[in-house]
Amino acid sequence: MPKLSNPRYEAFALATASGARLEDVCDDTGFGGDAAQARRLASRKEIVARVAELRREQADLDEARPTAVIIALVRMARGAELLKTAAGTKEARLALREAQRLHMAQTRARHDVRLTVLDDEEYDAIFQSIAIPTPTNVSLMSAPLMNGR
Repeated sequence: MPKLSNPRYEAFALATASGARLEDVCDDTGFGGDAAQARRLASRKEIVARVAELRREQADLDEARPTAVIIALVRMARGAELLKTAAGTKEARLALREAQRLHMAQTRARHDVRLTVLDDEEYDAIFQSIAIPTPTNVSLMSAPLMNGR
């Protein structure tokens, strides 16, 4: 169903589909905050149909969110493992790899983080470049506490 031709009806349908209180929606869209008016608008055939469509679209979007896709991939992997075949194991592994890839992408997007996998040599080089040299003749047990504590 396309957008409603009346922009105020469309705004009413959008806000109603998102879960706002009818009286607030009615007032915000210029129809007044009367509860009876809000119920009349909410029961109009074209608004009822548009709200239902918008809620179906939202449900489809919810299923396509990364978290929902990751959960579906993990379920697929579990189902493939139950086959107890080489093909099932391969499919389970591929589904889990894809779930991990999506999870990493979601984490990077959420936290704006760039994750890098380092090999042992790279890790050692970075660690050595930031290591603070400590005197070899001082043990941790005899070191004075900071700030007198």
